Amino acid sequence: MEAAFPPILREFTLKIIMVSLQNLEEAALQGEAEAQYQLALRYAQGQRVEQNLDKARLWYEKAADQDHAAAQLQLGLLYVHGFGVKRNLEIGCAWMKKSADQGNVDAQYNLGVAYLKGRGVEQSNINAAKMFSKAAEQGFAMAEYYLGYLYLIGSGVDQDFQKAMYLICAAADKGCQEALQLTENLQAFLLKFYHSQEGSMLLKDLPPVKTIRKPYKKRTPKPRGE
Repeated sequence: MEAAFPPILREFTLKIIMVSLQNLEEAALQGEAEAQYQLALRYAQGQRVEQNLDKARLWYEKAADQDHAAAQLQLGLLYVHGFGVKRNLEIGCAWMKKSADQGNVDAQYNLGVAYLKGRGVEQSNINAAKMFSKAAEQGFAMAEYYLGYLYLIGSGVDQDFQKAMYLICAAADKGCQEALQLTENLQAFLLKFYHSQEGSMLLKDLPPVKTIRKPYKKRTPKPRGE
């Protein structure tokens, strides 16, 4: 049986929370972008306050107007999904682009998906590849997977099987399920031409990953002395 939480400690904890929230609100009202962003997060997620998406949007906007990259992303996502605002993909993507331009990896990935699917922006695999490339440079697994797939099929980028496998394997090693599934599907294809010159050179240059296995080579037994 768990011990009861002492009432005096509970009351003390609540006082600390209220003081912390009050300080956060004061800092936000004074125009501190990070405080505005943190306050918006609390209202968006209902952390220690009653969830209020209208207030979340208000504080996200104030922080976003000060070029707070994370706030720009979250504000964009509110518009993309229609949380607390009328859904507007164009406005959502515009805010995400501001965030992506500042190097926010989540914004870069989400904008890449938007370009790939033509949602809120004009469909463009070229622009999708650019966004995925920026996110992949920061080690974002799903961006590595999508960029690798674009290299694999030669869409938005010049087809490059070696780059494709490098990126897909990198994503797989990070636990990306889509990349793991794709590498499994590609294994049979790779093994078919492993002994060809092109295939052997390809596998030779791939990074070491557990998802790619070389085929078993039957060894010729050495002659024993009589």
